[in-house]
Amino acid sequence: MLSKLFPLLDYIYIFQLLEYNKGAFLNWYFKNPLKRNLQKKNNLDFTPKVQLLAFITSFLMLFFASFFALLFFRGSLLALIFIYIVFESISPFFIVFASILLSPIEIFKKNSLKQKAKEKISKLPNLKTIVITGSYAKTSTKNILYTLLWKDFYVVKTPKSFNTEISIAQTIISMVKPTTQIFLAEMDAYKKGDIKSLCKIAPPDMAIITAIAPQHLERFGSLQNLIESQFEVSEYLNSEDKYLFLNSSDEYTMQYQEKVKSHKVFFSGETDKYRIENIKSAAEGLTFKLTLEKESVEINLPLDGEHNAYNFLAAAVIAHKLGLSIQTIAQRAKLILPTEHRLEITRPSFGSRKSGNLTIIDNSYNTNPKVIVSSLKLLNEQDGYKILITPGLIEQGNNSEMENKKFMLLAASVANEIIIVGESFKNYLKAGLEESEFPKEKTHFVSSFKKGMTIAENLEKQSKVVLIENDLPDQYS
Repeated sequence: MLSKLFPLLDYIYIFQLLEYNKGAFLNWYFKNPLKRNLQKKNNLDFTPKVQLLAFITSFLMLFFASFFALLFFRGSLLALIFIYIVFESISPFFIVFASILLSPIEIFKKNSLKQKAKEKISKLPNLKTIVITGSYAKTSTKNILYTLLWKDFYVVKTPKSFNTEISIAQTIISMVKPTTQIFLAEMDAYKKGDIKSLCKIAPPDMAIITAIAPQHLERFGSLQNLIESQFEVSEYLNSEDKYLFLNSSDEYTMQYQEKVKSHKVFFSGETDKYRIENIKSAAEGLTFKLTLEKESVEINLPLDGEHNAYNFLAAAVIAHKLGLSIQTIAQRAKLILPTEHRLEITRPSFGSRKSGNLTIIDNSYNTNPKVIVSSLKLLNEQDGYKILITPGLIEQGNNSEMENKKFMLLAASVANEIIIVGESFKNYLKAGLEESEFPKEKTHFVSSFKKGMTIAENLEKQSKVVLIENDLPDQYS
């Protein structure tokens, strides 16, 4: 009840999820003016910035509520309380105003942090910075590369999926030491110029664009802007001793690569010097043949999903350029662990006879039209009754309807049961299922993943495989 009357912290939570983007936040509010109880999957992180933002916003609302109570109601306490509650319902406007008031301090702190990181990097001439960017597979490729390198080099990587100016600068300041030999910097973009700004903090000696897919299109405005943004990293790789690694099986990458002059190294294509062949799924993961220049070796990778073989290849190419032998790379492949929520396979025990044997494929971190092909292929390879739980594809811009329909057309050919979560893309997904003539009795619409999992658990099947494809943050649910 209190959160309905006083939704300020909920709104600040959404503002935080949207990375304090004022335009995106107000746009969300105009679409959801009456939405309440917003902290469901996560909670507001009370950083110093959030605490100050909440204090200033509350002060502004109280100040203006007091002013109007005095001006129109002779200072009535009841009027003051009523006006304040009304202001709480429109508090996003006050939050944005408070954010504007705070911006000079924020800009100063951010610039100071970036400058400190730049100065530290400039004093480490022997440090090699390797940038990992692309629309997807950044974190997985970074983690695999770290596992391949850490026994031979003192390596520092940006934590988790942190890939912004502040997180990269903080990593440099707190973790990079004079003895650090390699810094693995994951970088992401939401608009043109973002990668360029990140590279100014950590200029790359090598960089990889893992792959390009329609993602964040609502922010980029167009696929062309997205592609050009990813290739901004090439501007820092114009000397012969610097390398830009490109996935030649990625159509968008290959369409644009001729426009850049960097020293390019291609991998993944059938005729490339760096490639993989004969990918096979096994009980303990994947096996395939890895070729690096003129040498080949059999790889045993303890990860599921064909896409992980290509993530491994991307990391292996860089490791090889840094001097690791193909035999060493093959040995360390056995040590690689899955990246959390990226097609991570688990087999939990719920202790229910009705549940039967249950396998969960967790691809809840994020997804896009290219990733779902790998996800559904992995689901199809599993033994058992196949269940898909998904809220659909986000940030597809004007392609949202088309891509979500295509998603369901693909899913209908693989899944035995499909569970749609939430309202955001329900109509598009439903239309795709109807077009594919997927059985209505095998289609379920639920408000949360918890309810979706309950349906999956209660299906009386001896063996079940559940693919969780995407997990919408609270601003979408």
